[in-house]
Amino acid sequence: MKANDVSDEAEMSELNARADSLKRVYKNGGDWDDLVQRFSDDPGSKNNGGLYEYFPRRQMVKPFEDFSFDGNIGDIGAVETS
Repeated sequence: MKANDVSDEAEMSELNARADSLKRVYKNGGDWDDLVQRFSDDPGSKNNGGLYEYFPRRQMVKPFEDFSFDGNIGDIGAVETS
């Protein structure tokens, strides 16, 4: 289920719980590439191991851009995007 398909708070809560679960799996030694291939719906990064190559400001939606540019390398988090 993609975040932009979410119609109510309960669905968003389910998505956040899934993201938290995947984050725990990764932090406990889960294989990043495997997790990306199995659970990502993002056509922009799925085939690249979840990685976006360099992109300039104002190219991505603001919540994603803010997380990418204002966070630290290695930060893991979730942002709601379209």
